[in-house]
Amino acid sequence: MEYALVRTQVVPVPPEEAFAFFADPGNLEAITPPWLRFRIVEAPTRLEGGSHLRYRLRLVGVPIRWHTEIVAWHPAALVHRPAAVRPLPAVGAHAPAHEAARGLM
Repeated sequence: MEYALVRTQVVPVPPEEAFAFFADPGNLEAITPPWLRFRIVEAPTRLEGGSHLRYRLRLVGVPIRWHTEIVAWHPAALVHRPAAVRPLPAVGAHAPAHEAARGLM
């Protein structure tokens, strides 16, 4: 079964500042609600198009491993950030990719 998550986030700063903030993977932990216990497992120093992130979180107590690929990254422009996302099983190979998530940063 496939799902699509569509989110819009308005950030009242110039695009350059917003991209600088979101380009730092550590800031993802800072903006995620603590009850999700979000932790980055693997990420590049700076995010950009083509970046891959692996992270884990807990949703209603269930541990989830996740992989995200940033497939588009356009600093200083209106952002269309489709991200190929898929949960990773606790053991074994990757699960099939979900429908691309879309949103504004």
